[in-house]
Amino acid sequence: MAMGDHESGQGTVEKQRRPRRTPGAWRVKRRFRHAKRPKSRNWPDVFEDVAYLTRELGRWHPDTLAARSRVLVWLTGEDRQADVLRLSEAEVAERTAEFGADVPETLRMRRSLAWHRRRVGDLDGAVTEARAVLGNSERVLGSDHADTHKMKSLQEWRKRLVAKAAST
Repeated sequence: MAMGDHESGQGTVEKQRRPRRTPGAWRVKRRFRHAKRPKSRNWPDVFEDVAYLTRELGRWHPDTLAARSRVLVWLTGEDRQADVLRLSEAEVAERTAEFGADVPETLRMRRSLAWHRRRVGDLDGAVTEARAVLGNSERVLGSDHADTHKMKSLQEWRKRLVAKAAST
């Protein structure tokens, strides 16, 4: 079952209706259109805007997801890796609870979480997460899927890093 779908009482899968965008939600969504966080936007205001979109449109609405993704990009651009890691861990936990661990979007977020752990310096956590995601990707998506290949390249990076550390 894909995100945004639900099972009806008769066992069929139906698309959920998304809440309509209100003018307020549209204005708030536009605040996330910039590649870098505008200096006039304070972080408490940014997080309040994400909370507003979540309340108005729902946790899994595409506009809310896009805003949350943009916040991660802005935090990464400002080199606030600890905040990115904290938000990524929360996102993975919420997605896993809502949709399960084997949904492709959850696997992508877990791959992203491994990357963020690497950026923070938690190499053991990054490797452990990457191995788990690779195993799940191969099982769920197959060994020829693009996401599985990305995880394999992350594993190859780990092997080169370990070999380099051993040689010095």
